[in-house]
Amino acid sequence: MLRCFCLSLLVVTVSAGHPCTSFPASLKQLDAGSGMVFGVSDSGQVFNWTGNEFLPVAGQQLAHVTVGPAGVWGVAKDNVVYKLQGTQWKTKTGQSLKQADAGGSAFLVGVNTNNITVCLNNGFTSTRCTAVKFSTIEGNFIYYSCGLRGCWAVSSDPTNNVFYRENVNQTVCQGSSWTRVNGNMIKVEIGTDGTVFAVDSDGYLYRRSGISDVNPTGTGWDVQNYPLYISHATYDDGTLWFVAENGVVLKCRVS
Repeated sequence: MLRCFCLSLLVVTVSAGHPCTSFPASLKQLDAGSGMVFGVSDSGQVFNWTGNEFLPVAGQQLAHVTVGPAGVWGVAKDNVVYKLQGTQWKTKTGQSLKQADAGGSAFLVGVNTNNITVCLNNGFTSTRCTAVKFSTIEGNFIYYSCGLRGCWAVSSDPTNNVFYRENVNQTVCQGSSWTRVNGNMIKVEIGTDGTVFAVDSDGYLYRRSGISDVNPTGTGWDVQNYPLYISHATYDDGTLWFVAENGVVLKCRVS
């Protein structure tokens, strides 16, 4: 395993047994889903992956962006929620969010400024109306993400415990109950195919093993031996994206 990357230039190399390409994109967060990738910089500039580079998206500065079956959504620094409708960012009222995720089956989830998880059923994610009605979910969390086999959350207490939300679907996005999953992470991201990756407070990246239809929470966390501090990761269609030091983005093909 190689122990370093050239981070100032575009390079192709291998880490953790996976072929990776690095891009000096200076992003702080990104999200992949439904064949698309969006990211944001420290200044709030939104970027879209075009197939070989990140290009700026005009119209609205954001602190967080997400893309998936529910469309492209974002949260601004003032916690206002936006959805990209055509080429324009449109405000959506009802909650002040600090994080959102569009990876569920045409529904949106997120965490509001009081660390309460919320969601929008698919009827509200598809409307062009400004006013939408979020459903609230019990518990206090800092991160919430959904994919093919359900939703995962990270608790807001100092231990950053991981939880799985039972019985979530596109018409009942709030689900029924929380199940504690082993591990302590600061972010958990779910691909649209149900693959789960997580990042801990030390910058290590993990992949959840043993996930299936009969066991959607899997069996354990497998550390991914990338020789970099990782602040954010996202996965879609066999490609893992993550943000490393200085906002450098790595794109890795994984099996």
